[in-house]
Amino acid sequence: MTIAQGTRRQRRSTAGANIPRYIAEWFAGERRVSMTAMAFPWYPLVPEYWVAWKAEHPGARPPAEFEWLDTPAALTRYPARLVAEARQCLAGPTTHDPT
Repeated sequence: MTIAQGTRRQRRSTAGANIPRYIAEWFAGERRVSMTAMAFPWYPLVPEYWVAWKAEHPGARPPAEFEWLDTPAALTRYPARLVAEARQCLAGPTTHDPT
């Protein structure tokens, strides 16, 4: 007897579940700074992570020196191509074989 795929492949219920642990701890004030947030491929996605974090934690304030995350222009701070490349890097290897 086999187990239904849905039993093993449950989707996460919140957008914030996709925020890397170190960045979530930084947003929560548990870390002084997250070096993960300063490195590629995470830094272009920090504004998106902040929007998801703020949706789950309405009274949240951005980390020190990152007050720009609360501005309307935060989501357009990085070029769309850079954001797309960051998402692709985090998605893992592709099935496309360039050879």
